[in-house]
Amino acid sequence: MKFSLLLLLGMLLFCHGYSQTGSFDTAFGDAGTVKLKLGYPNFSVGAVAVQSDGKVLVAGGAFNATDDFYVTRFLANGTVDKNFGESGVVYADMPGSDKAVKIIVLADDRFLVAGQSYQTGISRSYVIRYTNEGKRDNTYGQNGTVYIDAEFKDMVLLPDGKLIVAHGGSQNLMCFSADGIRDNKYTTAINPSDASFRTSALSLSSKGNILATGYYGWSLDQQFLACLNPDGTLDKSFGEKGVTLFSGLGTSKFMKVNLVQSKDGNIGILFDDGSNQQRSYFKFSASGKIYNIGINGLLKVPIDKTRFYGFRCVFDQDGAIYIAGTARNEQQVNQFAVLKFDSDGKPVPTFGDAGQSTTLFSASRHEAEIPFVRPDGSIVVAGFDYAEGRYQAAVGLFSTDGQQVANFAAGTNSSIAVGTGKSRNGLGKGIIVAPDGSMHVAGLVRNGEGISLVVAKLKADGKLDESFGEGGRVHGSLEQNHETLYDFYLSIDGTQLQMAKDGSGNIYVITTELDYFRGKIGPTLFKFTSDGKVDMAFGGRGKLHIPLSDNSREGFPLGLAFQKSGQLIIGLSERVGDIGNHLLQLRRVNTNGTFDKSFGSDGVLIDPQFHGREGERSKACRLVIDKQDRIVMAGSYGLYGFNNFAIVRYTAGGELDKSFNGGMVTPQWPGTSVIGHAIAIQEDGKIVAAGSNSPNSPIKLVRYLPTGALDLDFGEDGLVNNVTVAGDVSRLALQSDGKILYHTGRYSDDIALDHGYMQVGRLNPDGSIDQTFGNKGSVSVSRATVMQDKNGDMGIAADGRIFLVGSTELQPDYGIHQDMVVYGLQNKMEVFKPELLSFDPLIAGNGASITVDGVGLKGVTKVSVGGTPVKSFVVKSSSRMVLTLGDGATGDITAEIGTQKISIPGFTYVPRPVITPDVSLGLIKGNSVLLQTPSYPGFTYTWYRYIDVVQSGSSPTYRTSQPGSYTVRITKDGFTDTSLPAFVTVEFALPADNFTISATSASCRGINDGSISLTAKNSMNYTAILTLAGIKTEKVFTDKVSFDQLAAGTYELCLQVSGEKDFKQCFTLVVTEPEKLSVFSMLSENTGKLHLQLTGADRYYIELNGKLFTTNANEFELQMESGANKVIVSSDKNCQGIWEREIINSNTLMAYPNPVEDILYLNLGNTGTEKKIFIYNTMGQCIYQDKVTQTVTSQINMRDIVPGIYLLRIKTEKDEKTFKIVKK
Repeated sequence: MKFSLLLLLGMLLFCHGYSQTGSFDTAFGDAGTVKLKLGYPNFSVGAVAVQSDGKVLVAGGAFNATDDFYVTRFLANGTVDKNFGESGVVYADMPGSDKAVKIIVLADDRFLVAGQSYQTGISRSYVIRYTNEGKRDNTYGQNGTVYIDAEFKDMVLLPDGKLIVAHGGSQNLMCFSADGIRDNKYTTAINPSDASFRTSALSLSSKGNILATGYYGWSLDQQFLACLNPDGTLDKSFGEKGVTLFSGLGTSKFMKVNLVQSKDGNIGILFDDGSNQQRSYFKFSASGKIYNIGINGLLKVPIDKTRFYGFRCVFDQDGAIYIAGTARNEQQVNQFAVLKFDSDGKPVPTFGDAGQSTTLFSASRHEAEIPFVRPDGSIVVAGFDYAEGRYQAAVGLFSTDGQQVANFAAGTNSSIAVGTGKSRNGLGKGIIVAPDGSMHVAGLVRNGEGISLVVAKLKADGKLDESFGEGGRVHGSLEQNHETLYDFYLSIDGTQLQMAKDGSGNIYVITTELDYFRGKIGPTLFKFTSDGKVDMAFGGRGKLHIPLSDNSREGFPLGLAFQKSGQLIIGLSERVGDIGNHLLQLRRVNTNGTFDKSFGSDGVLIDPQFHGREGERSKACRLVIDKQDRIVMAGSYGLYGFNNFAIVRYTAGGELDKSFNGGMVTPQWPGTSVIGHAIAIQEDGKIVAAGSNSPNSPIKLVRYLPTGALDLDFGEDGLVNNVTVAGDVSRLALQSDGKILYHTGRYSDDIALDHGYMQVGRLNPDGSIDQTFGNKGSVSVSRATVMQDKNGDMGIAADGRIFLVGSTELQPDYGIHQDMVVYGLQNKMEVFKPELLSFDPLIAGNGASITVDGVGLKGVTKVSVGGTPVKSFVVKSSSRMVLTLGDGATGDITAEIGTQKISIPGFTYVPRPVITPDVSLGLIKGNSVLLQTPSYPGFTYTWYRYIDVVQSGSSPTYRTSQPGSYTVRITKDGFTDTSLPAFVTVEFALPADNFTISATSASCRGINDGSISLTAKNSMNYTAILTLAGIKTEKVFTDKVSFDQLAAGTYELCLQVSGEKDFKQCFTLVVTEPEKLSVFSMLSENTGKLHLQLTGADRYYIELNGKLFTTNANEFELQMESGANKVIVSSDKNCQGIWEREIINSNTLMAYPNPVEDILYLNLGNTGTEKKIFIYNTMGQCIYQDKVTQTVTSQINMRDIVPGIYLLRIKTEKDEKTFKIVKK
């Protein structure tokens, strides 16, 4: 199902029209696609043996159409035996993928070849017998072959001609006769009670017994050495009843194991774990006792990895150890090499240089895989010859003292191609397109256990240019560890191969490979001539290893570019330390492949700004050179893992260019950090760069002026933030019309997703998205029908055609066959001009914001809508502006750029709806109001009361009698606008004269006989609530109500109507009472008249010495008689009380009454104008004093004085008198 879905997705992506810009160019290859199978003959070396006449047999696996195993033979002088098999090689096709791993030469020079075949997870073993001429001996087994349904481990030939084979099964030894017939009665049981014992290696003892070693235990983490009799039974005299158990390796079941008994009887076991640092060695006596060498019997045989890279190892008859591998000669070319150690695991000083063989000064690279010690002690090695990118089988010879024999395998017939050029995997990584559309593409191809760099040349129509290299291609050999080959192959991403072409057409490619002698993955630079050959005069025979810093873990290429001198600038990213810090290295390479020491500091520049230090992590990507030969790079610069986009520039001589904003600029996009991936320089010197935050994040672009300032005419203030295409940008390309192409891709490591594809997008010169390209500015490219496409690089021809190189049908983790692929896309270049493309919303009104998208909008000076200028506008970027409408009109949106006008039609202006009522919004209950808004043809009107829809349709009016907040929303063609709310209120009302209210006062003070009465004109169910000082009295009535027996006070009377919860009418009423009778008297000493001030009554009765006076006034005077006068004052209401006093009209000083309770009256007489009054207690303390003038009488308030006896002293100008006063 997923395959069909992916195919459908591909159809959806690309059926939108091939004539469209960005669609496949059907004139290129197969409808726009070229799949390249750029394989090379490759093979593995599994076994080597020497026949009696000195001829050398080499066997292994050939990676061809059926993955056969092969046997090839070299003559005693090291040249290919063309009479063997078919021109020197024999193939055998077993079911599945085949590999030979053991050769035994028989006495008559016939030979047995054993190995295994893997097919769909099943492993089978086979042994084939060949004649001396290389033909299968059909008299052996079944048509020359013995089959075993288990993995092959080892075999040994007994003196009687029987063959013992160890396989991957339990108690795993089988016996075959000399004719290849299995002896079904032959059984072995190294440990009958433990089925975990697995034999890995066999050898023949000096007594003709079988020595076997291997692993046991649940995790196969223990080792054993056993000695068996020829019949398969244990030799009880050996070890502990035939077996010696030992340990120290841990889980080591995948190691290659070598086993031998030397002439002195000692037994050696060497475990080859594939490490380039050591081998694990155990030594036993002939009786099976382990020697105490190393640590607990385990000796680590050391290898100097700076001088030698080791592969397989063997013993000789003396127990000496030989390890085959490669060493680098003075020409920096790898050559065959051998290490020798004695039976105690120590280097043999007389062998070569302190135990390491010498190497020849051969022009081509050699690697020895397996050694074989001949009877005379000389050592034959079998391995690879990498001559000018060719992978061929070859052999070498070393003398007994470790000298490589120079005349062995000399001449043109010294190696042979094995297998065919099948390409199991192809990863396209780089492309250079010539103006005429022809191109060079570079990448990696994997065939079996090997990876090769490949460069191919294609014609403009997509066909291989067979005048280039061999059939249109040339290969470059890469150093690699076959044990980790596939992981290394998949780890190579698009930024780890860069290529460049010089003015003579030579091709330079830099990629990563495993440097054997530094133990690091580092960059190597290859040079190929214009006709497709390895330039052997360049560097070390066509390749140049780029040195890394001492503390680097690995290095990856960032870019190649030529300066005007023809010298090549290379950029590297080195990873240092354990937390993955990076530093930037730049070097300049001369045309002959040497480093220019005048560049930077002694030939190298390590950027201090891009150097990872103190937790900083920096990484640069891509490299270009401007017209002044300055070096410009894009990458990232950050602190503690937070990466920021960075562009740095250096002078032509390799120094930081301080004129470029101090050397580095770091653009910032809002809300995200961005890592720089690609960079390009325009004809005007402006720098365009692109990157993203992650493979799943949209890409960002930026443009700088040559001075290091942001180009504010690009995107939005120099930045482009609106591209929706995601991924790591592998390339920026500049069209001749100024438009900018970017290439990225999506690839998933999750096999279940299957959605990898390449993407190409295009921007206008101002940074706006070119909507005419592909699908609104970008196109996704994939023709994978089963798995995924993965992007590599992009190039552009002079006519604008776009070419993408990458891989197709790529499946992570499983190594499904895939091809290098080149896609050709149509493209049209034209003069860029401003244009309005779209706007949103399509309908709006006053104050609304309209977003207008287009291209080339930076120079807009005026905008109008329907001929009416907008209220304001802001140009956000070259592709977007935002308008704010004033009073507008329906019509075109028009922008002016200088004298040019650009327009886009279709805008409709609609004012915001306004609700108007036909009457006041404040209703009396029972009435209604008509709400209405202007009518617009084709609109839908939705009326809301609060949030509830009360009416929807084409009517612009709505009538209601309900209170609430009302709004109307108008909609049409996606436009919507809502009015401000209109608030309708509904009130209950009564006539203003509905209530008649009266209040009756209390008849006298202290008597609660006041009242309030009410009469209603409209009879209803009323409730009257009377409140005084918080105390409420409630009565229900229909037309009349009264409240009686009321005390004097201010009352609130509130009226409510049953059923009208919002109605309430209140009145304030006062019930009064008569005031208290109050009289103030004053006697004039000059006239003898008594002046009275009266309050509290409407009518007063005054009696003087028995004579009655009546008055309604508040003031009254009486003429006093000389001496004592009795005055009585009363009112028309007896409850107000009587005021009665004795008034003395005399000049004699007097005080009365005495004793006194409250008021003490004084008669001061005509004794002068000033009188002083004092009161003393019995302690002589003055407790009261006063001064009065122009008065005959006065009074003192004694109410608050403590009862007792006091002295009153009155002093005038003429007299002084003291009275004894008693206070009750």
